[in-house]
Amino acid sequence: PLFLDRYREVLKPGGLVHLKTDSPVLYEYTLEQIAEQGLPLLEHSDNVYADLVHRVGPGEQAILDIRTFYERMWLLEGRIIHYVRFAIS
Repeated sequence: PLFLDRYREVLKPGGLVHLKTDSPVLYEYTLEQIAEQGLPLLEHSDNVYADLVHRVGPGEQAILDIRTFYERMWLLEGRIIHYVRFAIS
């Protein structure tokens, strides 16, 4: 898929991708593509702020605390944010 190819262009093998999205379709599609491509799935959550933030260490917490303009907007609207962390090969 194009989005994985783009990650491969900018990351070294083993580089980490942290994807947060309000789209359940993109979240599920990403999980499917990770499985199909045989990429290491390191972490995922259907609702990052309801469960994942309570079970990660400080380094991961700092990454999860980064919020784009759109993510802040979606959170104010009450949308659920999904999260996937995987390594690219």
